[in-house]
Amino acid sequence: MDVSYASEGYINLRNSIITSSTSLIEPSKRPSLKPSAARPPRLYGLPKIHKEGTPLRPIVSMINSPTYKLARFLSDTLLPFTGKTSSAVLNSTQLVSMVKDMVLSPDDILVSFDVVSLFTKVPVPDTLTIIEDLVQHGLNSDVPALVRHCLTNTYFTWNGTFYKQNEGTPMGSPLSPVIANMFMGKFESDAIQTSTLRPSLWKRYVDDTFVIWPHGLPALNHFLDHINSRHPSIRFTMEVEKDGKLPFLDILFERRPDGSLGHSVYRKATHTDSYLKPDSPHHPFQKNSLIKTLYHRAHGISDQHHLAGELRHVHRALRMNGYSDRIICQAVSPTTQKQPHETPTKTITLPYIACNVTAVGQAPPLSPPTAAATADVDTPREVLTFRLSRRRGGPASRRFRSFRSPLTVARLTDLAQLRLRSDPQPHEPGPHKDTDLAALRSPLACPARLL
Repeated sequence: MDVSYASEGYINLRNSIITSSTSLIEPSKRPSLKPSAARPPRLYGLPKIHKEGTPLRPIVSMINSPTYKLARFLSDTLLPFTGKTSSAVLNSTQLVSMVKDMVLSPDDILVSFDVVSLFTKVPVPDTLTIIEDLVQHGLNSDVPALVRHCLTNTYFTWNGTFYKQNEGTPMGSPLSPVIANMFMGKFESDAIQTSTLRPSLWKRYVDDTFVIWPHGLPALNHFLDHINSRHPSIRFTMEVEKDGKLPFLDILFERRPDGSLGHSVYRKATHTDSYLKPDSPHHPFQKNSLIKTLYHRAHGISDQHHLAGELRHVHRALRMNGYSDRIICQAVSPTTQKQPHETPTKTITLPYIACNVTAVGQAPPLSPPTAAATADVDTPREVLTFRLSRRRGGPASRRFRSFRSPLTVARLTDLAQLRLRSDPQPHEPGPHKDTDLAALRSPLACPARLL
């Protein structure tokens, strides 16, 4: 690959594309999408220890790369347009809630389909066409060009050499999951509609699909051949239930004698129940989140027949990792929520400098508000809190004294005309003089600030 992809000219091209998108990116947000010290993406591999031969999963670290912030922005922009199909699921808990009341017939087969290397096999030209069609459904017209720029300029470094990715999207880019979801939504809709026999249930999470097939095993094999023939880049693998059980994501579905579906938490054979230790230097919030997540998953996935056993397993695993019963109970106990105030209040603070106020504790009778004073307070007519702070002592003193009095907005506008008397010696008697409204508005006097 030509190193110019990581050069200053490439970054300037990216910046010019961002600047030209006037209708999508606000001027105040454009600088945040242009990293000033970008670095090239880096390729590394994560071993798949649960698979034979321990293959590597290629990951491209895109953090601080030239297009990372732009890809994250586009991901948030495209996210509302994904998941519109009836087959999409957000997580395991949602899938369980969808199928927990289903009753299977004896001919139904539990099946899962998995796309082989989806991210690196997503056809970019087809996905860009899908995104361009979304402009007619409310997507900003600048988005397709920005997505094209991110997807067609993917590169990374490996052992000091630059490489350009010609196909698919990198696993590690914020934009890749959204792009994969958008393509798979269109792909599965066309594949099912063109099939002679269709599944009774098809639910997909990114590249994994949970299926209930009612037409027998021979027809299932023909259906697999059908969906594998729809696009040259997309290939599915299939797993059929064994002994009435089928793992899917972190769920283990189980066929019951009455036809209902049981579900419990699934762990791979390589799982060791090793978690973050309580004596690690991580923040306590992260450790509490770990405990809450395990218990939340137990309640969200396990049915009533498996919940007690799963809770015992989680507790035993946490104790094995060094967590005490007290820490576990504190993490999972419900927190007390503060009740909101019945009457919303706002606070106005007047910094007080060398002034004496004629009345403290309640507002004195004042004249009707003037137009100038009313224009300064543009607030709904609701009860506010007036706080007057006076600094006492010398310059080194940090003691303050506050007075509060409930005022309505009308009386608050009158407060702008409050007659103040300046005291050249705050703690000694002396002559006073009146301070007019113009002096009150001066930055050196006592300006009001709405909080």
